[in-house]
Amino acid sequence: MAVADFNGDKRPDLALAVHLRGILVLVAAGPASFEEWGRGVAFDAPGQGGSSGFASRTLEAADWDRDGRIDLVALGEGPRMTATRAPVGEANVQSGYGVLIYLNQGDGSWRRKVETGNKRPVFGDDLEVADLNGDRRPDLVLSLNVIGTKHILRFGAKGGEWSVAELAGLRPAILTGAVHAVDLNGDRRTDLAIAYIANELGAWRTGIDLFYAGAKGGWERKTLFAEAGRRGLYALDSGDLDGDGRLDLAALTGDGEVWVFLGEKGGGFAREASAELPPPLGCRGYDVHLVDLDGDGRDEMVAGFAGESSALFAPDKCLSGGALQAWKAGPRSALTASSPGS
Repeated sequence: MAVADFNGDKRPDLALAVHLRGILVLVAAGPASFEEWGRGVAFDAPGQGGSSGFASRTLEAADWDRDGRIDLVALGEGPRMTATRAPVGEANVQSGYGVLIYLNQGDGSWRRKVETGNKRPVFGDDLEVADLNGDRRPDLVLSLNVIGTKHILRFGAKGGEWSVAELAGLRPAILTGAVHAVDLNGDRRTDLAIAYIANELGAWRTGIDLFYAGAKGGWERKTLFAEAGRRGLYALDSGDLDGDGRLDLAALTGDGEVWVFLGEKGGGFAREASAELPPPLGCRGYDVHLVDLDGDGRDEMVAGFAGESSALFAPDKCLSGGALQAWKAGPRSALTASSPGS
């Protein structure tokens, strides 16, 4: 979900990336009501048939073409079964590949721009908008579910166009599970945190690499943390959990474990190992945000988990069906949980 003022009435509106069905745009119509505002945006409403052929599970709101209106940026979720019914015996697999940008026309309609020229179709579950090269235009960082793909950067250009670029230094045989763009070291340049699964020398690892932006361009990679195995990391965010004025990082794994890295004096991060951190929930972490909910100057951690079991392949996976949890750092960096929904 992305929240922004799409129609310029100074009220927050909603855009939703809906698994299997496409993208839905809703603008505030009253104190507690919304109406559709998405002419030209593909969405397969239940019971109406048809298939847009594109669906996403991640999108961001940003003024992509710098015309003063908020646009939508989405990344395709990849090959999928459609939510619409097909004739018996007929394949009903659609594709949702590449980057898609809907340019806001200001009257409830949107102009669609798709990525062309890629020799290798890309798709994934996370993206981030940031100015990566200091030209004051929005750029993109993508998490891609295509093994070994290093072209995860998109640089914005005039007229809402963009170019594809490689992030040098990415590990070989990598799957990028989550991405985060932020100034990690206070030099006013945008750095990157990349969560990954990668195969190196025949061994799979799950970890996070930090890419520090150089003064003359390029990136310097430093390993934050890595472990053996393929459980993966699928959500990243930064903030100040302990109120010391330094940036902290949080990440969620494929089995619902929470990783916290506290910023240290002089730069760098140390992984937090408090016993109060939650054990793995058994459900994949899908999103995490660090935000000051109670106004005390320290961020809380809000995390979303989801998944479903399979009687044949994963009978014990995510039996709870998922959860929303909020955590607050207390004295000595101990984290205390709020019950789901509170």
